[in-house]
Amino acid sequence: MASKVEQRNQKRKEVVEAIIICHEPVHLVRRIYNIPERTVFDWLSLYRSGGWDALK
Repeated sequence: MASKVEQRNQKRKEVVEAIIICHEPVHLVRRIYNIPERTVFDWLSLYRSGGWDALK
């Protein structure tokens, strides 16, 4: 079973992949994952500045 940290990291990766790779709109991904829009933009910023490792 995955730890909470692993689950959190996986969720972040899924959200960023949905937007960056699959080109899904932020508002849709935000609703599906039930997270604030600001959080989505924060994660995207981390990814853009440091790649996947920055999301951990």
